[in-house]
Order: sequence, then C-alpha cells, then structure tokens
Amino acid sequence: MSDHSESPSLIVLFTANLRANFELMPHVSAMIQRMRSALLAENPRPILLLDLGGAWDADSWECQVTENRAPYLVLDAMGYAAAHADGLRDEDIWGLQETVELRLMDNTRPASWKWRDMVVNLGPNATLPSVTWAIDDSATDGAIATSVEGCLMLYPQSGALGFVEAAWPSLEITQAKTIPFSWDIRPDPSIVACVEFVQREAKAYAERTARSQHDEDADE
Repeated sequence: MSDHSESPSLIVLFTANLRANFELMPHVSAMIQRMRSALLAENPRPILLLDLGGAWDADSWECQVTENRAPYLVLDAMGYAAAHADGLRDEDIWGLQETVELRLMDNTRPASWKWRDMVVNLGPNATLPSVTWAIDDSATDGAIATSVEGCLMLYPQSGALGFVEAAWPSLEITQAKTIPFSWDIRPDPSIVACVEFVQREAKAYAERTARSQHDEDADE
C-alpha cells in the first residue's frame, strides 16, 4: 500500500511558440488530456499546465482582428493554469483577465497556483518555491528545464509538449522530456468547437468594425 502522507512530486506540462496555429491546438489539447488521464490513473498528483509564450502570431488574421486575444481564449478552454501573455499589452491583459480563468502573465507580476496544500509561485521574480521560464534564450546544453534551490526554470520549446517531474518542495528534477506534437491524435472536439466560435466572433467583429468605419467615412 502506498504512503499517501509522502510529499507528492510536481508535474509540469508546458508548451511554447504555438504561433496561433488554431488547426493544431485541438490536437495538442487531446494530447494533453490523454497524458493527464494516464498520469492521474497512476495516482492523484498535481499537474501544472503552462504556456511559456509565443501563442500569438502577427500574420494570423484572428490575432490581427482581436489584438492577439484569440489564442489566449483557446488556451483558457484547453485548461491551462497560466500563460506568458507576451502578445498582449498591459491594459489588454487586465481586460481579458476578467473573462478567462487562466492567469495571464507578463515578466514582472508573479502569480501562484495551488493544489491541495501545495502552493507554487509562478513567473520571474516569484518567491520560492517557484516555477519560472527563460525569457530570451534556451539552455546551452539543450536541457528543457533546470532546477536550483527550489526554483524550476523551464526553457520554451517548439513543436513539442514539455514534461517535467520535480520533487516537492525542492523542485529537484527527477524526469524531463519532450513529446513531439502529432497530427495523428484525434482532435479534442470541444476545442475544435471553441476555435470555430472564436473565429466566428473575430470575423463578426471585423465586419462590424469595417461597417462602422465605412459609415464614418460616408458622414465626412
């Protein structure tokens, strides 16, 4: 029989550089849900889901129309706990935060995430024990994460889901790997529907804005 009084390990799943790939995101969601289900079937444990930035893309019409809000709405539906919202201005972070459950973060304001009696601080400058991310580069040795004295540093990846298991509360890494995204996994139908909804709303907003601008030009 397992000893449930034993301190749990923390599992972190993370993505980065999704680049507003709305076709891919339902597949990523299905991949995450499959992994979460398998992990929780083994034993209840904290699983922290993060996006480390680059969810938006300047060439995406959905991002252009919504001022980069669209991908964060989809991440929220996918069950992310927090996202590095590097595509949003400060005022847009505050505005969108009122409508989503995931914590939208920049590089200055820390946040926290709780599982039972475990409290994990998130972001640069967060107090220990903390999970943070590299802002401008990757590990020189190709590592996806490093840990020093209760601080777990994650390095953004592209085209893959990051997986890190760390002891609590030291956050010493016990396992770390990347799992490449796969189009072969059947897409999460709820996220397919979410993407379609966000795209419809973005298109409708663009049409309303265009009509309003046309009316203003006609009145001049």
